[in-house]
Amino acid sequence: MSEEEKPQEEENQEQEQEQQNGEEGEAGEENEEKKEEAPVLDEQEQKDLEEDKAEEEKDKEEEQVLDEEGNPVPNAGPKQPQNPLKPQMLKDNLSNLAKTFDGLSYAFTKLDIHEKELDGLGEELGNYNLLRDFNCSNNKIPDINHLSKMTYISTIDASTNSIKDISMFNVEDSFLYLKSLNLKQNKIKVLPKMYAVYLEDINLSENRISDCSQFTGLPKLKKLNLNQNKIKSCKGLSNCPLLDVLYLNQNRIKSLEGIEELPKLRKLRLKTNRIKTFDFLPDLPSLQKLTISENQIEVREEFAKLCKYEKLHKITLETNPYFDNSGVTPKTEVIIQMGTLLELKFVNKEQLVKEDYEDAAKTLQERKEKEEEERRQREEEERQRREEEERIRKEKEEEERLKREEEERIRKEKEEEERKQREEEERIKREQEEEEARKKAEEEAAAKAKKKEEEGEGDEEKENEEKENEENEDKENEEKENEEKEDEEGEGEGGGED
Repeated sequence: MSEEEKPQEEENQEQEQEQQNGEEGEAGEENEEKKEEAPVLDEQEQKDLEEDKAEEEKDKEEEQVLDEEGNPVPNAGPKQPQNPLKPQMLKDNLSNLAKTFDGLSYAFTKLDIHEKELDGLGEELGNYNLLRDFNCSNNKIPDINHLSKMTYISTIDASTNSIKDISMFNVEDSFLYLKSLNLKQNKIKVLPKMYAVYLEDINLSENRISDCSQFTGLPKLKKLNLNQNKIKSCKGLSNCPLLDVLYLNQNRIKSLEGIEELPKLRKLRLKTNRIKTFDFLPDLPSLQKLTISENQIEVREEFAKLCKYEKLHKITLETNPYFDNSGVTPKTEVIIQMGTLLELKFVNKEQLVKEDYEDAAKTLQERKEKEEEERRQREEEERQRREEEERIRKEKEEEERLKREEEERIRKEKEEEERKQREEEERIKREQEEEEARKKAEEEAAAKAKKKEEEGEGDEEKENEEKENEENEDKENEEKENEEKEDEEGEGEGGGED
């Protein structure tokens, strides 16, 4: 490399480094923003998150392709079936020979391959499109996409497999004859929209479903089992005009918001969820059986809200925190809170009898007396609290009054002290001025005396001088007179001589 090329090369490296640093900085800022936006999880939600991560890790391990020694093979692609459904097994397990729908021929309509340790269905299955009943339960099958080719299939049992995705039901004009679908105990995460318009029974329990929002209902559906999933929101569980039974036990539900347009629903099970309040209750005019046991209801007034369901016949609500702490049996509390429901006959699978109503009346009377006593006690405590506040207020006012008086006394003393100080200062100033005036007068008098003295000495000298001048003038005049006299005498003598 020439000497001229070196600086250019270094400059390019510096620019690349700056760009990399900038990207890292932006990434860091994005991570910080995400960290700040991350919601605060409670203990149960944190536990859920850890369980979900553990499941994902386990799935990844199961999906890894291993070599002969059991080590993961990198970049091996999707794991291939080791024991798929073979043509001979398929033929051996066909049964129920029946006329085809057009009545022109016969075909086997049932295939039962449950508990065969299969991990794939194979391409051969697509040729048997006249099957009506299909059972592949208790295998390790990862998908059932081949079933979409079976035009007349009416029952599917693919429970206890490894199925993750059922989006093939989200295809128009598919599974038009399907009435029963059992996908219990798989790995499905999303309940999709379904076009199987004659489907009556769906079992998706023991999956990993957390999202139902894509599901928009089915016109003929009568039973929907979603027990033991990870559902948090009921959004999407709507528009099923014939739905009779809805199972949502053992999920993560906190609210019933999202359950809509289920006019025929008679049985709703919500056992082992996270419901604390019934702030939202869907309109379920036909509801007769409700299970809300093992939730997180702590306030008895929440049960009174269930009076909305006038046809309610049975309710199960044991093992809620309220009953752990109240000392009241569920039957008693239900009668007190929901006694207006004339159809209600069973609580926690026990029939309500006359004694239960008597116990409830007694408990209600005791509760009213206790509440009245507590009310009086609260009023007395409130009165004492107000009196204490008034006493403290008065003490504070008296304190403030004394404080103001003390401040006023100190202020006046200070003003008096300042006044005396000013008078003393004025007196001193006045004495100083008088002293200065006296000194000035004395100085002026001394100056005048000195001046007068000086003026007196000057007058005497002047007088002496004038006197001397006068004497000199007199002397001069006398001398002059003498001279004139002498001259006259001389002139007289001279004239005589003449």
